[in-house]
Order: sequence, then structure tokens, then C-alpha cells
Amino acid sequence: MKSKLVESIFFNYFGTIAAALGPLLALPVYLGVLGKAQWGMMSVVMTIMALLIMVDGGLSQVLVREFALRSREHGQQSQPVRSLLASCQALYGALAVALALALAMSSGWIARHWLNLTADVHSQEATQLLMTSALLVGTQLFAALPRSLLLAVDLHRPLNVSIAIGHVFRYGVGAGVVWLWHSLQWLLVWYVIVAVAEGAVRYAMAWRAVGTHGWRGSASWPEIRYLLPGAVKMSLAVVLSGLTTQMDKLILTKMVTLDQVGIYAIASSAALGLLSLTYPMIQAIFPTLLAVHGNKSQIRKIFLTWLTLGVAGAALTMALYIWLGHAVLNLWLRNDEIAVAVYPVLLVLLIGTLLNVIYQVGYVGWMLEANYRMPLIISICSVVLTALLTPVLVRHEGIMGAAAGWLLINALGLLLSLSWFRKIV
Repeated sequence: MKSKLVESIFFNYFGTIAAALGPLLALPVYLGVLGKAQWGMMSVVMTIMALLIMVDGGLSQVLVREFALRSREHGQQSQPVRSLLASCQALYGALAVALALALAMSSGWIARHWLNLTADVHSQEATQLLMTSALLVGTQLFAALPRSLLLAVDLHRPLNVSIAIGHVFRYGVGAGVVWLWHSLQWLLVWYVIVAVAEGAVRYAMAWRAVGTHGWRGSASWPEIRYLLPGAVKMSLAVVLSGLTTQMDKLILTKMVTLDQVGIYAIASSAALGLLSLTYPMIQAIFPTLLAVHGNKSQIRKIFLTWLTLGVAGAALTMALYIWLGHAVLNLWLRNDEIAVAVYPVLLVLLIGTLLNVIYQVGYVGWMLEANYRMPLIISICSVVLTALLTPVLVRHEGIMGAAAGWLLINALGLLLSLSWFRKIV
């Protein structure tokens, strides 16, 4: 079990680092070729997309647990596993179409009445970009389903290799598309092509894993109905949590110009990229925790080790950023003026992100117990606080105020998660 866990963690980090490095390496090209205003518009598009795709975040956490339990109880290629996969394909397909249509139909209103557009980005252009992103939303959401199954049955290696290859094509060729055509529209079209290819590869791996062929197998309403209570709670919790992570940028798009949105988006992408490096650990550890759920001493050992490593890693990260942060930003962005503007914003965002890293330990404890109520409570509190505090903070402190809001809500999450730690100490 130990060697399998180490292998899973390694390949999860391999895929996650590739996914994190892609946009970070492409960003200087996007920024240099397109300019701050166009990059700000790209940031708006990606923010809206991230919010809509967040619905998968809650569903996937429930599905990983269900696929893992059914696979252990009945076998990986059993009928219960196949039935669940077929039912979820119908569910994801319906959600993908609904969200894509919703964004396409509202794109004109968003461009005209919400965005604080500059002379470099016209309303018609913004509308076209949002409509193209609607197609990308639907494609990426439907392609997300097989990932839950592959994680549940410990197929971390092929999944993460495919993720890495997909990101090489998405951002490597994407940088070339921007360089040649200077067009966000063509960049988004390329993203759609890559998402279709990724989805095809992932579904092929998932069907092979469960011993089925293509779309065979009909959806079962009892299967979906069984999942709905937990899935709705977790989806709502994750969507609200995702809204919290993106709401600062949504508020900024209304209150500041696109170039300032672009500066904040750079800092936010770096902070959230660091946060994403913690997900491979969770993805690898969670099936192991399920396997030893009845062994309280083993559970305690795993969680306390994880908590110690999280605190030590957070302290080291802050020390390195304070020491080398400006030099690294200047080397990355190749623009001292932008690096100076990003540094203090990223400092505050990093503190909030590192608080989130420590809070995740308690969060996974709730998932292990299928306690979906506490994440939902924390998400609701975070959204309310963000909606109330961020406009006031932005009005007085600009983009630094938005960063302060992220810090405060993660401090709240960590505080509330302390109630779970009492069970293991």
C-alpha cells in the first residue's frame, strides 16, 4: 500500500506541476503580445469559466468516494461501477449543455453592463469572446467526469500523463497562436480543440478501466437520485467556495479598469497555482484514508503528519517569498513595473492561500466522514463575507483590498476547521 501511495503522489504532482507551469510560462507571452487590457479581458473570461466549471468540484468529490467504495466492494469492472459511470455521463452532459447555453445567452449583457471596458476592448469583441468561452465551458465540464473514476481506481499514472501532455499542447501551441495571430478569439478556439481531444482520451481510459465499450449502458435515475443529496450539498459548497475565490476578481471587473484586473489576475494565478500543488496529496491520500477508515490510530498518524508538513511548508514558502519574491517576479514577467505592482498583492494572497492549505486537513476529515454540512456552512459564510467586505476594501485600498478579503475568509475557514482536529488529538 505504501509503495502505491508514493507512486500515486508522485504522478499526481507530475500532472499538477505540468498544469500549473503551463499557464505560468505562457503568461509572459500573452501579456507581452496582447497588452495589459487584452490580458485583463482574458482574465475575465477565465474567471467566468472557472466559476461555471466549479460545479464539477463538488460532484467529483462525491463521485471519487462512490467509485472507490463500489470498486472495492464489487470489483472495478462490476455492473454497479459501470451503471454509475453511465448515469453520470448523462448527468454531466445535461449540465454541460445547460451551463454553456446560459453563458452564451448572457454574454451580451455581461459585456455591456458588467465589464469596465477600455478603448482597447470593444463590447462586441467581449461578447464574441464570452460566447466562444461558453463552448469551452461545456466541453471542459463534460470531459471532467472520467477523472473522478480514474482517481478512484488508482489510475493516477495514465491520468496525469494525459494531463501533462494536454497542457503542453494547450499552452505551448497556445503561445504560438497568440504570437502569430495576436487574437484571444483564436486562442480560445485552440483551447476548445484541446479540450475535445482530452475528453476523448479520458473517456477511452475510463471505459477501458471498467470493461465497457463506448457509450454502452443506459443512465439510471435511481443512481442519480441516490447521489443527489450529497452531490447537491458538495456542489453548492464547492461552487460557493469557488465563487469566493473568484468573487474578488468579479467585483474588480466592475470597480477598476481592465489593466488593474490584469495585475490582480497575475497575483491570483500565482497564489492559486501554489494552492493547486496541495491537491495531488489530497487525491492520493483520500483513497488510502478510506481503506483504513476503521483504524483510528492510523488515521491520527496520517493526519498529524500531514498537518505538521503543511505548517512547515507554509512557513518556508513565506520566508522564501519575502527573500526572493521580487527577483522571481521580475524574472518571470520580464517587466519590472508590473513585478513591483504584483509583489505586495501576491504577498497578501499567499498568506491567505497558506492558511487555506492548513485548513484543508480538517476539510478532508469532514469528507472522510461524509460530513458535507460543515464545508457548506463555511462556503456560505465566506461568500457572504466576501460580498460584504470586498467592495468596501476595494473602494478604499484598490486591488490590495481584494487581496485582504481572500486572507480574511481563509482565516475563518481555518478557525472553523479546528473543531474537527479535536477528534484526532
